[in-house]
Amino acid sequence: MILRRDLAGGKPTPSWVDPLVRPFGLNPFGEPIFRLLHSPRHIITIGGYWEMDGRFEYRHAAKYPGRKCWVLERWLPGRHYGSPVSWKDDTINPEGYLSLGPYPLYGLYECCLMLLNVPLCPQVITEVLCTLWVNRVRKVSDIRESLERDIKAEDAAWDAQFEADYDASHGVRRGTMSLTGGKVLTYTSDEIERYKEKLVASGVRLKREDFQEGFQQFENK
Repeated sequence: MILRRDLAGGKPTPSWVDPLVRPFGLNPFGEPIFRLLHSPRHIITIGGYWEMDGRFEYRHAAKYPGRKCWVLERWLPGRHYGSPVSWKDDTINPEGYLSLGPYPLYGLYECCLMLLNVPLCPQVITEVLCTLWVNRVRKVSDIRESLERDIKAEDAAWDAQFEADYDASHGVRRGTMSLTGGKVLTYTSDEIERYKEKLVASGVRLKREDFQEGFQQFENK
């Protein structure tokens, strides 16, 4: 048994809202996916022990207690809340009542935006709906690609900063080779790579047993 209490209050939704929200989609029951209502008018069912009356029962209560504002809500299907079995396991209380009421077989409307200190007019609601709708239809692959682009851009910026800091701190030492007598020759990266290729092609090798760490190999020559 559900005890129905008089929870009258709140303002009725303006007539222009329904034709405004319908183009943004309908649920399987022909209802708009988005809806606008005054907060005191959204009533939910909760169950358990009511200490003020000393009773165990289900009752209706305001979803947004203490709030008096316009709320834009979005419909979510029942599967969003799991199965009836999981709903019962997650919401049943020690008294044997479902704290959040029966399983939402036909889905529920959840708050996606509270319009606080915002004028209620078609233009404002349309702009909000367009923003919400764009985010709603965005594919997971699009979000992943966007994140990857951001990461690559961040890495590129870090590399560029590293190169700039290295050049500023090392000066002429980059791309140079010091020779006996203090003479310094500068080589480009292409010249260095070609020199490496020549070394590989020549088959130059150093036996492991002849290798000595540091400059000892030169001192012993």
